[in-house]
Amino acid sequence: MEKVQIEQTLKKIIESEVFVSSFRAKALLNYLISKYYDGEESDFSSYTIALEVFDREEHFDPSLDPIVRVQIGRLRVLLSKFYLQEGTKEDAVITIPRGSYKPRISEKVTDLKAKKTVLPTGTAYEFPKLHISPLYSFENNEEKQSNYFKEVLSSRFLRTNFFKVTDALDADFYVSTFKNKNELGLIIKDRNQHGILEKSFPITKELSNLNDLIVFTQLLIDGPYGLLEKEIDQVESLKWISTFIAFEEIVLEKGWMEFIGELITKLEKVLGQTKSSFVASILIKYYHIDYQYNVLNFPNGLEKAEELFKLYNLETADFLAEKIWSEIYKGKQENAQKLFEKLLAIEGKHYETEIQELLLLGYFGDTKGFMQKKEQVMSVTDKLPSACISFEAFLALLRKEEVSDELLKRLEDHLYFFNLFLLSKLSKTKTQRARFKTILEESTPSFIEHPQKLLSLWCHPTYVTQII
Repeated sequence: MEKVQIEQTLKKIIESEVFVSSFRAKALLNYLISKYYDGEESDFSSYTIALEVFDREEHFDPSLDPIVRVQIGRLRVLLSKFYLQEGTKEDAVITIPRGSYKPRISEKVTDLKAKKTVLPTGTAYEFPKLHISPLYSFENNEEKQSNYFKEVLSSRFLRTNFFKVTDALDADFYVSTFKNKNELGLIIKDRNQHGILEKSFPITKELSNLNDLIVFTQLLIDGPYGLLEKEIDQVESLKWISTFIAFEEIVLEKGWMEFIGELITKLEKVLGQTKSSFVASILIKYYHIDYQYNVLNFPNGLEKAEELFKLYNLETADFLAEKIWSEIYKGKQENAQKLFEKLLAIEGKHYETEIQELLLLGYFGDTKGFMQKKEQVMSVTDKLPSACISFEAFLALLRKEEVSDELLKRLEDHLYFFNLFLLSKLSKTKTQRARFKTILEESTPSFIEHPQKLLSLWCHPTYVTQII
């Protein structure tokens, strides 16, 4: 690629609206590009970058001071945001690949956008079809059949609108359940009636009646994160769901926020074709995450979310959870609290909405409720988004409790502004706390001026004053 094109793109990036007030990101990008052609590998090490760009002393230790990792992460987000908002066909594409600090300079932005957003001709976004059999119970040498179990579970799947429940014999998956005095059994077969999953679960006092079993079964199966996650990937017409899940894991579990713009763009395309309320609720969630994490790829993301609320006008758990966050962003805490009480009263949620409930329990400072909900969710999966760790640490800070080294390490794995704040309060030594405070202020200058505004996105304003 011509050096002049790279220099022109660099100049445009540095002078762009996205980078206008990001002085450290501009300095870092200038340095990386200046070393791109003839720099040594050592020029792209944390140590050299810290000394050359961030004025650290020669005794700098990257294992103790993650300033470079934080600023590189911020630069990745800003570059992604620039190409999303201001990139043109003349621009080279500058990225910082994961696992390296050396830039990659490649194809024109139009080609990159084409890969991200243009759908193959004839692409259809289908949802999995599910056939649910009645619950069979075997007790006291008697066999009973519960159509109530089937009908209630089916109606809850229909409200979620991820699985298409059918009584026809053309389903992608067939679900059979049975119970005896000691256990609940679950058998799932594929469209060819081949068994793909067979599990049994002990019947505890929490699963003592039929409604409890319905709630538990929905949490096990419903939504893209249920027990059928891997099996869904084996159905050709459903592979787009696996692509979406992979992006979710990159953004929510790994914290790679530079990919959130691409994920939102893909979801907008899918929604345009499917008009699915499930996809709409997920898209609203990502408009909200873009705002809450202070990424702001979509400056009008909250307005777009409001338009979807009006268009779909649903009171399902998915939409209700996002309406609560919407009220929180508007500073309408009383409205948010009332809606949250409605959410808690809804029976039967899939993994996605159970996680939202868990996060909101953290936001409202309900430690007991948070730990109970976490235990319930982890009874069926060990996969929790990184934000759950943030709220667990926030609740510990609220109670003025010391946290484990493992929890601190999990916070350090995702160094966005809220985790940096938590580390500046919860780290073991005064030196560590001061270091994270410095990094927070360097990477998020708006935090210095508006700490309450940013923190109130993550915890109720009542508690903001306490933890600051």
